[in-house]
Order: sequence, then C-alpha cells, then structure tokens
Amino acid sequence: MNEFLKDFIHSLSAREKAAFRKYASMHGEGAKKNYMRLYDRIEKNPGQSLREIRCHFKGESIDRYWSAEGNYLFQQLMNSLTDHHKTTSDYRRLSQMVLSIDILSEKGFRAKAVKILRQAKKLAYHFEEFSIILRLIEQEEEILFREGIIGFADQLKILAQERQRVVEQIQNLNELRLLREQVRSLQFVESFVNDPNLYPDIFLNPLAADEGQALSLRALENWHYIKGVSCYIIRRFDEALHRQKIYLQFFEAHEYLFKKSRKLPILSNSLYIATLNKEVDSFMEALRKLQAL
Repeated sequence: MNEFLKDFIHSLSAREKAAFRKYASMHGEGAKKNYMRLYDRIEKNPGQSLREIRCHFKGESIDRYWSAEGNYLFQQLMNSLTDHHKTTSDYRRLSQMVLSIDILSEKGFRAKAVKILRQAKKLAYHFEEFSIILRLIEQEEEILFREGIIGFADQLKILAQERQRVVEQIQNLNELRLLREQVRSLQFVESFVNDPNLYPDIFLNPLAADEGQALSLRALENWHYIKGVSCYIIRRFDEALHRQKIYLQFFEAHEYLFKKSRKLPILSNSLYIATLNKEVDSFMEALRKLQAL
C-alpha cells in the first residue's frame, strides 16, 4: 500500500464520503470491518503518513495483511463511487444502459435489450457520446448474429456504414481539438502574430476554412474557439468580437452538451474582447451573464 490510497481518500467530497459510509452499512457490519477501521483512521488523520497509520494497527490483522487490506478498501471505495456517480452524467447513465443491454441479451431477453438499445442510441446521438454509440453498434451486431434473422446481412452493412460515420466524427473532433491546443499554445507563447503566413498549420489549415469542416456539434464548439482566438492573435479585434458573440450564442444553444464551467472562460473572453473594442453593450451583456452564472 502506498500514499496513493491516503491521497485518494482525502480527495473525496463530503457527499462521496457519506455515500461510502452508507454503502458500507448496506454491505454487512461496516463499522466493524477492517476496511472501515482503516478508512476511518486515514480519513480522520490527514496529517499522518501511512507508516504512522500502520503503527496504530500493529499486531492486528490489518497490519499483518496490510497490502491486501488496502487493496480491498480501494476496491470498496471504487464500488461505492461507481454506484454514487452512475447517474451524475449523460455518459455514465448511458454506460448503465449499455450494461443493462449486455445482461438482458445474455439472458435471452433480446427484444427488451433491443428496445433499450434503441433508446440508448437515440440519447447517445443527442449528447454526441461517440464511444457509447460505437459500443451500441457492436451490441446490435451481436444481437443480429445471435438471432440469425433472415436478411440480417443487409442490416450489418447498414451498421458498418454507421460505424464508419461515427469513426469519422471522432477523428474530426480529435483533429479540431488538436488545432485548438495549437492555437492556445501560440497565443500563450507569442501573444500576437504579425505575419500569419509564418504559421500555415494554423492560419491556413483547411479545418478552419469554414464551419462545415466540423462534423459534429462538439467539433463545431472547437471550431468557433479556433476562429475567435485566431482573429485575436492577428489583432483583428473587431472580427474577434463578432466571432466571440457567435461562439457564445452557439454555446448557449447547446449547453446540454458541455459542462457548465466551460461557459466561464467564454464569458471572460467576451468581456476582454468587448473592452478592446470599447463595446459597452457587448461588455454589459457578457457581464450580466457572468453574474448570473
């Protein structure tokens, strides 16, 4: 057992700690179990090293099986956190649906599995959870093979085409994310650029030509960022303000796709760009939204 376990326990939020205690109480006499005794000692003594904590249990079974007890505590913590967070994001809710499809399909209830699969795929496309979509396509293929329905070869071809489209979306998103990081790095290193031709990989990149290059809404969010910052770097502040307004409107229209915290830097940049352009109305609008956030 190393210091990771201690750091991990102290990283838990108050709700996560409460959920763990509840989980332990539902799985036997939690307070009397070694893993709970070890947890309590670590949680209540943040200033102690694991060596000092182990000395507290000297001669006990926790000490004799120190590594095994630590591993078991970690596994129980992960079980609790998995249960606690299973519905805290769209991705995690969809992951639960994927697991349900697996179980139902294995037990032979494929009609119910397909019904849930259809619901999950609709939600996965809505939230653009591409990795989940790929897993659902795989599950759908497995069900087709098990059922051996007449004409299922044609359905497999359709699924293969669907997979190809999703893979292209993933690749496109990754390429735009990479370009975004390159733009951010250039801004950090150079602040401003007098000759954009010196950086063709950024300013002449075909991906930045028009928004049609983005194959998904998540990709388009990166595209809007790239265009706005690119204008700022070459001191085209009026166009940067215009781009920032469009970016903010896009984000607000699709906030369900992104974490709420992602809006903060967008508003902060909007304030800054509005100040550079002496645009009072734009500044006040961004300020009101920042205060509301």
